[in-house]
Amino acid sequence: MVDDSVKLIGGNDTYDGAHPRSARRSCRSSIFAAGEKVTAAGSARTQSADNMKPPSSRQHASAPAARPARLSAPKRASTHAPTDGHVPLHFHGDTNPRPDPAKAALDKADADGASLTPADVILVLKHDRLEEADSEGDKRRKKAEKAARGKIYKQIAHSGLTLRRRQSTKLDHQGRPKYMYLVLSASEEMLEKEAERLGMMKALVEQYTDPLTGVSGYEPYTADARVKFRDDHEDGGLFTSLERQRIIFNKLEADVTDGGAGLDTDDLVALNDTFTAIFPLDHQPTVDKLEAWLWRVWEPCPVDTLRAYYGEQVAFTFAFMQHYVRYLGVMFVPATIVFAMQLYLGEIDNELLPIFAVALAIWSTLVVESWKQRSAGLAFRWASEEFLEAEAARAEFIRHPLSTRRAGVHTAIGFVPTDDLGIQSRQVPYIPPLLQYGRIGATTACTATLMTCVTVAAVAILGWKVVLRAQLSDTWWGIYLGSIVNVAFMQVMTFVWSYVGIWLTELEVWRTDTEYENALFLKSVTFRFINAYTPPLYIAFFQGQRVRLFLSYPKDSPRAGEPVVDSCPNDDCLGALNAYMIVVICLEGVRNLSTLAPLVLAWARNVRRRRRVEASGVPVKPAAQRGMQFVSDGVASAASREIAQIEKDARSPAYAGTTVEMIEMAVQFGYLCSFAIAFPLALMFVLLNNYVEIRTDALKLFKSRRPRFRGASGVGPLLPVLEMLSVVSVVVNALLIYFYSATLRTALPNLTPERFLLGVVIVEHLVFAAKFFIVRAISPVPKWVEASRTRLKIRRDEEVKSLLRTKAQFEIEAMDVDDDDELEGLVKPNNALLRV
Repeated sequence: MVDDSVKLIGGNDTYDGAHPRSARRSCRSSIFAAGEKVTAAGSARTQSADNMKPPSSRQHASAPAARPARLSAPKRASTHAPTDGHVPLHFHGDTNPRPDPAKAALDKADADGASLTPADVILVLKHDRLEEADSEGDKRRKKAEKAARGKIYKQIAHSGLTLRRRQSTKLDHQGRPKYMYLVLSASEEMLEKEAERLGMMKALVEQYTDPLTGVSGYEPYTADARVKFRDDHEDGGLFTSLERQRIIFNKLEADVTDGGAGLDTDDLVALNDTFTAIFPLDHQPTVDKLEAWLWRVWEPCPVDTLRAYYGEQVAFTFAFMQHYVRYLGVMFVPATIVFAMQLYLGEIDNELLPIFAVALAIWSTLVVESWKQRSAGLAFRWASEEFLEAEAARAEFIRHPLSTRRAGVHTAIGFVPTDDLGIQSRQVPYIPPLLQYGRIGATTACTATLMTCVTVAAVAILGWKVVLRAQLSDTWWGIYLGSIVNVAFMQVMTFVWSYVGIWLTELEVWRTDTEYENALFLKSVTFRFINAYTPPLYIAFFQGQRVRLFLSYPKDSPRAGEPVVDSCPNDDCLGALNAYMIVVICLEGVRNLSTLAPLVLAWARNVRRRRRVEASGVPVKPAAQRGMQFVSDGVASAASREIAQIEKDARSPAYAGTTVEMIEMAVQFGYLCSFAIAFPLALMFVLLNNYVEIRTDALKLFKSRRPRFRGASGVGPLLPVLEMLSVVSVVVNALLIYFYSATLRTALPNLTPERFLLGVVIVEHLVFAAKFFIVRAISPVPKWVEASRTRLKIRRDEEVKSLLRTKAQFEIEAMDVDDDDELEGLVKPNNALLRV
């Protein structure tokens, strides 16, 4: 048998395992003639090995006179199929001699696109064999799915992508490969063509680096100026693995009229029982370098490397987490001093509490405004400032029944039609705004209804906490148990919303991934705020007013039948808020660490599997060497590495994205800004939690399947949410000081309650004024960004002028003027030329 990783079906081209961009060659073999039986003859083995030597050690063979006919794979005595990535010329177990559309399309793709470019995107296919059908209806279903797969293969081949096959080493109960991996890649020529069509921003070579700021320039890729653009240092080609995956996914999802495959990659997996996953293949050396950072405790997060490998969305998330941790460290010392004072006095209220509340308000503004500067610098350095304008439409938007095509362009302000200008412009996917607004209104009503139900349930749990407190002899035990139940209810509702929120957002049919993620984020943040902040706000501003709830004491209670009247234990609402904050912060840390459970279980399974194999005493042969014939060691090694990497990624869990992390940071930020005066040590716990969480989130990212590229120009809707929380926290802290700062009232005994309230309002307005001054003083765009942007623009304009000047000079010198009689006819075109 000949493995298709080294023998390309439909031809005799072979590949010696070297990287295609550094050593491509075409080797012709004359081992097999049409109809000749394949044997293990030494002469054939020798000739095949000679044909696979590097070009430097052999002469290039001339092309054969006639192309050999396609051969069927020789029969094997064993029923076990090779597990090394070998692909027979028919689907395993298919005894139907009639033409198979899926097989024919895939064979044609192998024959037409077989340049063995690096593996970039993997489509996982589960074998669904026809002979395993248990009924006629099941057989018809399998045939229909096979025909549908054939159509998909044809669409991929039509897009020009290279498609080749690998068989899994995981076997079914009959010893046959359980999965087939379709390896998608693109030739260098196609990558250049698509990058230019998409206007992909690509880094320039070192000579275009700004010497003043050290920032590398970016420009839209053009094939004519290829020498200006930086090569990929990892793979040796022009495009990085991230750029290649962006182009390949774009080709898969682009419409067939644009040269794409016209596939919805999400629905391809979600709505198809045969395809189980589609993901970009990891570049293991890069992942190993990133994993090494996890154990360098004091080294900052390598956000530039994360951006180059995973894309801007992931990189911005980790950059903000690192920024957040730094500013938590700034408030660590003041929070520790206030907490020490509370311990010394034995009570939460003290003279430093109002000062600490003002410090929290100023700190929250510094966090937000300094991040704006940091974000602007990163967006400029990564050339993602105008990402939103260049983002393509989602496949769900294009294929939605409401979607039509209309001449125009989508901009930041909405859709701008051009069909009434009398010009021929491109038709783009379009949904009438009124239809989309109606859907948004319906989903908003559903979200509001669900939030109301959550609020009522949270209040009911708070009422149950009163009953529990009355039945327990220790009042504080009732408070802590009730707080634990509250937090558990929050986690359950958060889990429910993780499914309901996605379903509601899908109904709104957003055009781009960024719009979709922003809508989901805003819904989720609002829901989490209602879910998370209802208990502390109730404790702070309602429980102390002896609220009469709509509940009654149970029959077995001494106060059976009486209405439940809630109040703070010992009239100490700051103490009750302190107890709630302790439970929330501690359980949040435990929950964050519990997210590592899938990785720990996967590690334990791998250890058990390795020990079981070692205990059996059976030597394990490398996958690429089992069942391979006429294959050199170099090719076997290359095939082995590729299959091992594919199966490693296929076993890894899918990456959950960055939305959850952003929501958690927003909720956490709100807790600190508004309620940290009740528990100042929360800042220390959050600091330690986030310092560890940066690495645990990175570990989850590195151990998951590599996510698809997601561009971004910042942290998206997280920033306005943080700004809103920073403003609201000033009001919350002012009210907490007014209601519960007995120390401040004692220090100002001559103030009446009205004057005390007036004084609190005046201080609140002064804090708002200080926040406004900070916002105006800190520019959202750093000066070095403006300077570098200006310098790059000047150099780019000068290059264009120099090119036009050289062209004009060449044309002028090319004119032949022999005497003065010819001068008059040259004046007009010469002036026109100079104007150009």
